[in-house]
Amino acid sequence: MVHPISLGSPKSHLPAAGVREDLRVQSLRRTIALVAILVGAAWVWSAPRSQVPVPGPDADPEAVVHAYIEALNERDYGTVNAIDATGDPDLGRFSRAGGFERAGDMRLNYEGRTAHVTFLAEYSGSQGRDWWGYYLERNDDGRWQIVGGGVA
Repeated sequence: MVHPISLGSPKSHLPAAGVREDLRVQSLRRTIALVAILVGAAWVWSAPRSQVPVPGPDADPEAVVHAYIEALNERDYGTVNAIDATGDPDLGRFSRAGGFERAGDMRLNYEGRTAHVTFLAEYSGSQGRDWWGYYLERNDDGRWQIVGGGVA
């Protein structure tokens, strides 16, 4: 006797409805976990590398510029924003401000409540060292703040 070959129903190769639902839920969970890992990694990457103290009223303009450069390099935007009074938007945790490498040879000129500090440094992404400078003013509380700057 010849037995007929059963090919089954056309949908027999698909998983049952409950299994399909489980696969979708697993896929959604994996996607959510991946997004959470990426957000967590971005949060950790964007954190300050170290805390730089805000210079007090006893700090001279050169020390303030040094602290500003160090804070930029360490991504301590709280200190950067405390020193910066240029009116530019504040930097935040996810800002991508550049930093200075090999900063040195600082020169200070000041008279009364205004100062100009120049220094030789390589800015992130630049091709070699250039002279940079910051203008500072002394506040009523005695602290120096940067009010302008750029390539000197």
